[in-house]
Amino acid sequence: MNNFNTENISTGDLLPETHIYNLPDSIMIEIFTYLNLFDVCLSVRLVCKEWHKLSYDFYLWRDFNLKDYPLNDNQLSSILANSPRLKSLNLTGCRRLTDESLKYLSENCDGLKSLILRDTAFSTDGLKFVLDKFTSLEVLDIYSCENLSDSYKLFNSSINPLPSLRVFHLNNVCSNIERDWLILFEGLSNLRELHIQSLNENFRSTFLALILRECQQLETLRIKDCWAIDDEFITEVVENLKDKSSLENPKLKLQSIEFSETNIGISGFNSFIDICSNLIHIYLSLCPYITDLALELIESKCPYIQTLDVCGAEMSVSYSQFSGGSITDVGLNALSRSCTDLRYLNVMASINITDIGVCSLVEGCTVLESLYLSGCTQLSDHSILAIASNCPNLKNLGLSGCVQITGHSVSQLIINLEHLECLDLETCRHVDNLLFVDVKPRNSKVIRYESLKSSLNEVENDEEESEVESLYLLPYSMCSRIQHLDLSFCSKLANNSIKQIAYYCPMLTYLSLMGCHRVTDDGIELLTSHCQRLKTLNLTSSKAQRSSLTYSSMVAIATHSKQLEYLNVTSCLQIGLEGFIHIASHCLSLSRLDCSVDGNKLDDFHRELSRYRNISKIDKRGFKPKLCFKPKLSTRASRFVETQIIVYFRTRGLALPE
Repeated sequence: MNNFNTENISTGDLLPETHIYNLPDSIMIEIFTYLNLFDVCLSVRLVCKEWHKLSYDFYLWRDFNLKDYPLNDNQLSSILANSPRLKSLNLTGCRRLTDESLKYLSENCDGLKSLILRDTAFSTDGLKFVLDKFTSLEVLDIYSCENLSDSYKLFNSSINPLPSLRVFHLNNVCSNIERDWLILFEGLSNLRELHIQSLNENFRSTFLALILRECQQLETLRIKDCWAIDDEFITEVVENLKDKSSLENPKLKLQSIEFSETNIGISGFNSFIDICSNLIHIYLSLCPYITDLALELIESKCPYIQTLDVCGAEMSVSYSQFSGGSITDVGLNALSRSCTDLRYLNVMASINITDIGVCSLVEGCTVLESLYLSGCTQLSDHSILAIASNCPNLKNLGLSGCVQITGHSVSQLIINLEHLECLDLETCRHVDNLLFVDVKPRNSKVIRYESLKSSLNEVENDEEESEVESLYLLPYSMCSRIQHLDLSFCSKLANNSIKQIAYYCPMLTYLSLMGCHRVTDDGIELLTSHCQRLKTLNLTSSKAQRSSLTYSSMVAIATHSKQLEYLNVTSCLQIGLEGFIHIASHCLSLSRLDCSVDGNKLDDFHRELSRYRNISKIDKRGFKPKLCFKPKLSTRASRFVETQIIVYFRTRGLALPE
């Protein structure tokens, strides 16, 4: 290819300067869709007149997620006034809203398709506005709405009120109103997902059989917290379906089932999966009668399974009157033989699982993306190294409570798993001396852990420290992708491990170092200077071994962690009020601060914070004030009352326009 010569090109021949203001409106609106509602209202509109006009485009006002925001009726009305083409609205936890909001919604947003009212205070009068207006609603969630316990009356008084409903969440279906609920389900021929929780203990099998029979397009059935469901219950459901069907062996279209927190056992589970030939997602957490036999049934009848959750079977046995029920190496061996498409597996709290089972599992199920082994106390480094060698696609790994694993296997894990995003190592007390090497470069020889261990152990002087730092200043393309790392109560971790994390995991957004008392101000300074995407940082000190973090750590966090939203420094007694005030005044994205202060200085603390930030609430959390000792520079220590408090700030991105 000929070299392009720019010497003979005049300035007039150059293309005009490309600027964001030159982009078409359609592209700018597409860019704005990646911002949340509050940024559109409070940031985009203030840039220029053109962007102010674009911020009102109907395309930006179609999907609202207002979960847990303390809205009142007037604020919601002001938002809905700009969104006549609203398609999706999530009001989860907005308990200040009344039925007037639903009335206004029904009068101004004709095309609503999805409405989530979970954990709200709306009554049946408000829900009636929704049912009368939005007959084409596709998603409705009324779970945990105590004022909607008699909403069945609305369905009973209206014939086929929601013919287009595809996703339905509800709870507390009582036996005495079961007949009224049936009127609703008889018309839901297009229902695809049904989520039911906290069923009445007299909930009958005929009801579930009718749902499965009438909702023939149902693909997801999730039932939780219903201890009336046992083997006899499931058998009756299957028999009822066979009696009402012209087929000898009716088949359901279900692809995903959940019977968590029920008494379902092996015979009932076997009967149900016999009529479900397309299952790929199965959730059976906290079921005391689920054993290895269930996993062997899955191996033979559901070979294409992708998701399996059997966590807590051992735990449910330990804390209940039931006996039997646990997952062991036998079950994992069964999965490894046929379930090669398995992508998600949760066997938390299965204390009988050993290295043999895990090694067998990962050798057969090599496409795993999420694996949760927390509480499997017999696992050692052999399991972790096997995971590192056989699961290249793994993104989420839970190992909390696996007390035998060490820093050696964890280092190899993070080095080898290039797609790992979330790692939980809480209470893995032998994890220390983390030592990472370069991410495996393309067409380059990998330096092994053992060859670096002797040369890159603990730093003893400034010259050695500068060498280590220069070695590990890697571009993002060669670093770990981990975003969530929990090292709570890994009490042996010290600054040398924090240094490795800082250089090798710059994409962290969540980090917990709770109870890691060996970490000092130097470690926090290095960590925050390299991991500048942190949004959640937990530095809580344990009561037994106090943290040595001081005001210097707060200065480092305030200087580098501009995106920080949550900071927990409870029981870090050497920081002082000045440190908390410094962090609050400099981290403008901070919405919550957990800390411990002298109970006698709470008023001063509140007054000083109010000078820099708008405080939503200060909460004295949980326990009575305790007498502790606050370390001083002098040899004498002064007693003071330690009070744990939680401060909620009003951040710029969470303020709604009037």
